[in-house]
Amino acid sequence: MNFSESKKNKFSDILLFPSNCNETHYHGFIEANGVEYYIELMFTKPFQNARVKCEYKLQQRLKDYSDDIKNSLKKSKTPQEFAKLLQNLLCRVTEPLKEVLSVEYTTTLVKHIEDVGWSAIKDVNNDFTRITLSARDVAGREHELVLHPSDFPKQCPEVTSDLPYPFRPQWGGIFSSLKSIYQQFIEVLPIYQRFWDEVEELQQKCWILEPDKPSYRVKDYRIYFGASSSILITIDPVHPENIPECRFMGAEASLMPIRQKFMKNIQDWNGTLSILQNLKNILQIDFPRKSKNQAFDVTLQCGICYEYKLVNNIPDQACNEPRCGQLFHKVCLVEWIQSVPGAKQSFQTLFGECPYCNNSITVKL
Repeated sequence: MNFSESKKNKFSDILLFPSNCNETHYHGFIEANGVEYYIELMFTKPFQNARVKCEYKLQQRLKDYSDDIKNSLKKSKTPQEFAKLLQNLLCRVTEPLKEVLSVEYTTTLVKHIEDVGWSAIKDVNNDFTRITLSARDVAGREHELVLHPSDFPKQCPEVTSDLPYPFRPQWGGIFSSLKSIYQQFIEVLPIYQRFWDEVEELQQKCWILEPDKPSYRVKDYRIYFGASSSILITIDPVHPENIPECRFMGAEASLMPIRQKFMKNIQDWNGTLSILQNLKNILQIDFPRKSKNQAFDVTLQCGICYEYKLVNNIPDQACNEPRCGQLFHKVCLVEWIQSVPGAKQSFQTLFGECPYCNNSITVKL
């Protein structure tokens, strides 16, 4: 394996999403050395006075590195930059040690794997530090459960899965086995059955802009509905029948009638209908599927840097001229307006001209 391949395996994508409309609270997952960790970031804009909230196992991993975390927070200008620095730190402190496995340890582990059943085993690496199990829900979708045994069976293996919430199996006594963990995993799957059904319908019948390749754990979906406009929804995996958190993105002139319909009809949300059908009824629109003809594809790249993702940020600022509606990264638009003579600022708002159509455009700092 060359260096670039090794680095790609070690540093995978970071899933980080805003939890509120002000984008001052983020949540998501960081993966390091094959293990996922859940984190939350709370801060004031710009990225200042940041606080990190994380699960217990991550606290234990980083309890001796508080100074490094504080320095990373000072260096970072965005939550995504901090998440990357935190991932780098995690990869260093959790680098697995190469040890020679004893015959007794290997025999014990193999016995537990056989108890689970070889039909459930998807993969086992050479040194038994990563065991991948699979199970199917009632709709036939395959879900992965990854175990990282360490000092087994004295301690519970580190567990990662594609569930939308962290899976924490009970451990101890009669539950101290891989078979017990696997059975608990299977018992959890029905909880998210409707959530996955809803997500599957959205993926089949809508144009999902973000994420590009969603996994079963993703709760946030950005859906295109026309005129460079989209809606970002956050679904409750346990109660997907509830109204999802909705954020509209695009040119304000195009979004105004959509927002008005949303506020007027939201009380008609029907928990017995699917999320997609409810959104159609409330917004009174049809959601297009992704066009196979590129001539009809919407331009999603930033009109300044010509990139879609910029440090994990997607273009979320739009020109309000309906005939334009060009999208921009916020940081790109701010730098553009500040560089143009004649730009004005009032309190925390910049006023300038759209780089594409020269109509007036504003952006909040």
